[in-house]
Amino acid sequence: MAAYAALVSLRHTIEQLQHHPRPPISLHKSQTELIIENLTVLQDFLENHSTDEDALERRMADVAYAAEDLIEMRIIDQIQAENVRVEKSCFSNLFCGYTSHVAAEVSLISNDDLLYQGLQKVIHALDFITKEVKDIKEKMEKIKYDDFSGPGDFYLKRSPTMVGFDDVMIDVMDKLTNGQSSRQIIIPIAGMGGIGKTTLARNIYDNPVIEQYFEYYRCWATISQEYSTKKVLLQLLLCIKTRLRLQGLSQMSVEELGDTLYKSLFGRRYLIVLDDIWSIEAWDKLRIFFPYNDGESAIMVTTRMSTLACQLSELSGSDVLQMSFLNKNNSWDLLCKNVFVEENCPVELEEIGKEIAENCKGLPLSIVVIGGLLAKSIQTREYWRHIAKNLSSIVNLEENERCFRILSLSYNHLPVHLKPCFLYMGIFPEDHNISVSTLVKLWVSEGFLKPIIGKSSEVAAEEFLKELMDRNLVLTRRMNCLRNLKQCAIHDLLRDLCIKEADKGKFFSVVTGKRRCSLDVLNQRCIGVHDNTSRRKSFIPRPIRKAMQSKSLARDLKSASLTRSLVCNTDGAVIPSRSFRLLRVLNTFDSFFFAQHERHGTYPIKHIFELLNLRHLAIKTKVPKFDIPSSIYRLWNLQTLIVANSNWIAFDTSPLLDIWKMPRLRHVKILGLRLPNPPVGEENYLILENLQTLLEVRDFRCDEETVKRIPNVTKLKIQLTESSAGANCLDSLARLTKLESFNVNGPNRQDELLQNLCLLHSLKKLGLSETGLGWEDMGRSIGSLPHLQVLKLSFHSCVGPVWETTEGQFQTLKYLQILSNFDLECWRMDSWHFPSLESLRLVTLFKLKEVPREIGDIPTLKSIEVLDCLDSAVVSAKEIVNEQGDLGNEGLRVRLLYGNGQTQVDETLTGVALLELITGRKPVDTSQPLGEESLVEWARPLLSPALETLKFGEIADPKLEGTYVDNEMFLYLLTIF
Repeated sequence: MAAYAALVSLRHTIEQLQHHPRPPISLHKSQTELIIENLTVLQDFLENHSTDEDALERRMADVAYAAEDLIEMRIIDQIQAENVRVEKSCFSNLFCGYTSHVAAEVSLISNDDLLYQGLQKVIHALDFITKEVKDIKEKMEKIKYDDFSGPGDFYLKRSPTMVGFDDVMIDVMDKLTNGQSSRQIIIPIAGMGGIGKTTLARNIYDNPVIEQYFEYYRCWATISQEYSTKKVLLQLLLCIKTRLRLQGLSQMSVEELGDTLYKSLFGRRYLIVLDDIWSIEAWDKLRIFFPYNDGESAIMVTTRMSTLACQLSELSGSDVLQMSFLNKNNSWDLLCKNVFVEENCPVELEEIGKEIAENCKGLPLSIVVIGGLLAKSIQTREYWRHIAKNLSSIVNLEENERCFRILSLSYNHLPVHLKPCFLYMGIFPEDHNISVSTLVKLWVSEGFLKPIIGKSSEVAAEEFLKELMDRNLVLTRRMNCLRNLKQCAIHDLLRDLCIKEADKGKFFSVVTGKRRCSLDVLNQRCIGVHDNTSRRKSFIPRPIRKAMQSKSLARDLKSASLTRSLVCNTDGAVIPSRSFRLLRVLNTFDSFFFAQHERHGTYPIKHIFELLNLRHLAIKTKVPKFDIPSSIYRLWNLQTLIVANSNWIAFDTSPLLDIWKMPRLRHVKILGLRLPNPPVGEENYLILENLQTLLEVRDFRCDEETVKRIPNVTKLKIQLTESSAGANCLDSLARLTKLESFNVNGPNRQDELLQNLCLLHSLKKLGLSETGLGWEDMGRSIGSLPHLQVLKLSFHSCVGPVWETTEGQFQTLKYLQILSNFDLECWRMDSWHFPSLESLRLVTLFKLKEVPREIGDIPTLKSIEVLDCLDSAVVSAKEIVNEQGDLGNEGLRVRLLYGNGQTQVDETLTGVALLELITGRKPVDTSQPLGEESLVEWARPLLSPALETLKFGEIADPKLEGTYVDNEMFLYLLTIF
């Protein structure tokens, strides 16, 4: 697999040089032709022949890596020489310590001569390997055998399936909805990895009965072995808080987050799922934030640790739900559902199919993975017998090893072009929700994707990801508003397989801060660096311990000069030193990058832009201001440039003109980036044909000259200010004929904006913010767009008290969000005005009296969300859903959050806050106050005088002085009086 990735990467590097408008170096045509010819033969061999020749593949990889190093180091030397005008070459020392026989024979001449001589050695080595491969192919052709290596074109779309646990599921649901309990309801689900604990919990969690019973207070968090209490609390809060309210949560301490969670759940009927918990210590840290609520709430816990499950069982008095292996019938049933979905198994495959199911020994994960393999392969007895034979040889191993071997079987039968894609999933932390957008960008930048003729690399990556999902190797985690995949994940057993196989092939290695890096790790070309949150008690405070681990990792990694990729998930100083001359990928976006001074032990951000071989740069920093150096254009092959800060606030940056000199750019996202228009007629400023996304740019003018230079942009997000919002700033927007997603924020000439928006016929997604358009004008212009599917109207994007839509508008719209358009009081419409609408989301519309009843008559509508709006609007939405239910439309889902236009109306929660205000302490249970009297009613007579005088200091605990604002408290109290 590593060999295939290396061969594709080398070919990709050569082709990038050949097609670069201003290549930093030139390769001899005769040499490139010979290299490409050999690469074609070797790739074809790996794609179409199964081989156990690990040593041969290792040699292929070594030669390909050596060639890439030769080419890219020569490029770096050339760029540096051009800028400093000094021939200061380390080219001759490239392979110092490198054991490859190809590099060892390189002698010091001139740089160009050295490159030529080195590539001649590469060609000689490739010729030798190619001859060896041809001999192997000839021998294989003489042997008659059944070809089981390649998958067929058989395709089935499958949804997650659970078999054999229906009775268990019903029993658990009965316990959850049983009502009163003298103790907190805790249901521990125990069993080995892959036996179906999470699947059972998820099926219960998503069941409509459970969803209705617990309303909107269902929370899910994945713990894992290495966990962060803060991250777990954030996961739980994400389930019940809108993103509007989550601003600032990441800055809270654990105690503050826990307090927020407690108050949100207090007095509510809630369900919490803690998935994959490993220790009682983790439970103890979290349980204090889960209120008892008269036993009407419940907690489900999944764990592999039987001892932990028993401890939780003793706390609640409930039995441990011990997951068992599937019997033969259920195993066969699950296999059939994963292979054939609703179809029946062909008679000729039934006998051998049952043997395959039986050999999985009742482990659901193994059955699902093997099912994914069979579903994507040729449906013949010979092929299935081949799979059964492989399975029968491992059924007598220990459970863990047997499961690993079964999963390995599915990996071994992957098409070779999918293997690097699958293994790369293991570079992310355990139980990590992987952004599909990030994953695709990383795959493309790594260079191991097999090209698909007529399709971009991003489209190819998305298709490969879908293939992995169809094989049940990758899990769905989150969908976007159009039900497209937004986040994915991988089962931890499959992640273990990825790491083991990647380490064996020297594809990548994963390190944490808990131990020193080995020499073998430091020689890896790709390294994943993850935070180590130890579960063991320590007398060293956690922030100091993390800093020590990070510093140790940074010191170790300085020796990893051969590294091409760093994918980091740890805060602090784990960043590349200047010795990382060949670094291609730096992704620290899931952590914070501390950019200060070297004398403080951290790494100035400007030094990153001296890594001239970078293809992918995605970082999140804590500095409020930084300037990207004008020399950034020297990063000759940079494809992805993403920079954000921890608060998602726009940077104060200087204009960056030199981006127009970077023809390889595909994705740019810098909050507050000032991108001046390219000078007219300047040859140094190129057409960025590869640029697909340009996000968060400030004062960007879409005039004719600019638009000509970004002809293939599909996503554009700009922020306009008073200085840039003059006439003609969007004059040529319609020339972007491939634009599918457009967001604009800021003041503008309304007539110009509308005139340009109505011409964007390719547009599928549109977001407007602070544009101040009239409702009717917006509807007439935007409503006519032929392909518009998503419309987000935010923060004064439209003004006026009434919106009245007309027939013929928004014919293709599927998702509509109206957020913080505070003028809107009345919305008039008919059901045929939005004939394709599937989701409606209304947030913080403080004057909207009701949701149009006609919304419910739209046949395609699936969900309504009304958050922080007037009570009357929320009630009207509820009535719409009830009315549709009476008409038999049970599929319409609704999410409601009561509010009066200023704050959430929640008597119990308000009472808790007022009680805390008065007493200075949080109630620990519902015993205070006593009786049927609510907390609000109890607090009312105490607070009434304060409403008249606005002097809350007279009744509040003195310790709380200065922690609240009188005017805000007044509005808060008006909610309940």
